[in-house]
Amino acid sequence: MVGTRTEAIKASIQRESIMVTDVSLPIEEGDIIERLRPGGIVERYLVLDTGYHEDFHGNPAHFSMQIRKETAIPRDSPSPSNNYYLTGPNPRGNNSSVDASVNVSLTQEGTSQLFDDILAALNQIADVKQQEQLMIDVAEMKETKGSPGFRATL
Repeated sequence: MVGTRTEAIKASIQRESIMVTDVSLPIEEGDIIERLRPGGIVERYLVLDTGYHEDFHGNPAHFSMQIRKETAIPRDSPSPSNNYYLTGPNPRGNNSSVDASVNVSLTQEGTSQLFDDILAALNQIADVKQQEQLMIDVAEMKETKGSPGFRATL
């Protein structure tokens, strides 16, 4: 009934439900249940589902209402958590983007071939003195690759 107020109802109030054994009450979805706490604080609950249950195998008929506390502080929905585990020689991660990168991966054999290719390309340098110095530098890099001394040659 619209606008009807009933007081002094015995109920068990939980976080998301209220149980009432007085099934003569005209409880409907959308009704508001108020509870007066000590100190004059009023809690308001919105009935989402009456949860009416008939008498069954000795259990008396009752309402097991699903409710939402109107006076509760709204909770933010949890933000999504993304975990990225990147492994392998050339890992990459793209989140809502297009990958236009190119990775060049060399194995130990591939690095040796790379240095040989660089030395072959140096043969085309016209300045003999500059060519000799660059060949010495590349040969030293080839010898020290994979060691701390490699960086010192750069």
